[in-house]
Amino acid sequence: MTGEVIKRAIMEKYTFINRLAEQLQDLIMSMRMLPISYVFDRYPKLVRDISKNMNKKVTLSMDGGETKLDKNMIEMLADPMIHIMRNSLDHGIEMPDVRIQKGKNPEGSITLNAYAQSDKIIIEIRDDGAGINVSRVVQKVLEKELLTLEQVEAMNDDEKAALVMLPGLSTAETISEYSGRGVGMDVVRKSIEGFGGTIRIKTVPNQGTTIYLSIPVSLAVTSLLHVTMSGVHYGFPMDSVSETVKIESSKIEYLQNEPFIYLRGEVIPLLFAKNMLDEEALAHKSLPVVVLNIKGNLLAVVVNELLGQLDVVQKPLEGIMEGHPIFSGTALLGNGQIIMAIDPIGILGISTVLKSDHRIAS
Repeated sequence: MTGEVIKRAIMEKYTFINRLAEQLQDLIMSMRMLPISYVFDRYPKLVRDISKNMNKKVTLSMDGGETKLDKNMIEMLADPMIHIMRNSLDHGIEMPDVRIQKGKNPEGSITLNAYAQSDKIIIEIRDDGAGINVSRVVQKVLEKELLTLEQVEAMNDDEKAALVMLPGLSTAETISEYSGRGVGMDVVRKSIEGFGGTIRIKTVPNQGTTIYLSIPVSLAVTSLLHVTMSGVHYGFPMDSVSETVKIESSKIEYLQNEPFIYLRGEVIPLLFAKNMLDEEALAHKSLPVVVLNIKGNLLAVVVNELLGQLDVVQKPLEGIMEGHPIFSGTALLGNGQIIMAIDPIGILGISTVLKSDHRIAS
């Protein structure tokens, strides 16, 4: 047999085995999926009990319960959604006499809806209550000096409504069984973002509030950009990777001693993670850079090597590593080496610590 014939025969076998492996993976993934009604079915009793205790009249309608989600994700969703439902019942839906004065049906309504969108599941929690008092939220933010007046004035209405998710912010006048205990929407947002989801709020005064949760279908397989720093393997979630580039050291600019790069007219802060990088290996070379898009904020991270994209089964951190500010989990490479999955929100949050006293690679 010639080399070409052998090559063709091996490729045929490889294609067959690869197809079988993909079918096996799809089968295993489908076994992990459960309808989201497993979460939704918990809420009729919750709404009935809370509305009764608060002397409110509320109906709950649900749609999309057949939408399937990873069973681990379903369990993680349960607590954040309970808090959102309590907020809708307590803060959102008005008392029957108040609703009548506003010309509304004395009976309020909450709607749960779930549907698939690309590789995400969208969950909508909608109420027809009073809506979020955006001016009051802004007042509380300014009182607590969480943001400046200039920052707030630059926001649109939806962004101002989303300020309720800032840590330590509560608009509750009194402490009740369901609100005002200091555990607010910031905890909900942290929980949702903890497993790769996002949360968005849309509110209209006296018409109601809709909260949108965008949830990855499965935690089983994660797509990572594989990089190394100082010989250690790391992975950035592909959802947060905007692009990868190589930058000459001479192209680095400085503003108040902080490095940044220009990329297609965009000013992007540049992060040298001092304790993670082998800066000597980068001397006199083009710098491999990963540009991350983290909730609309761009951050360029210098790495030692760009190795490509990987699909991995990610394991959560346990023991002393649990709750690590940068790493969200680990995975095993084909050769048995460990790859650390980096949490983009975490690396943005402590970027000033990571780059302190760094030596610029040149």
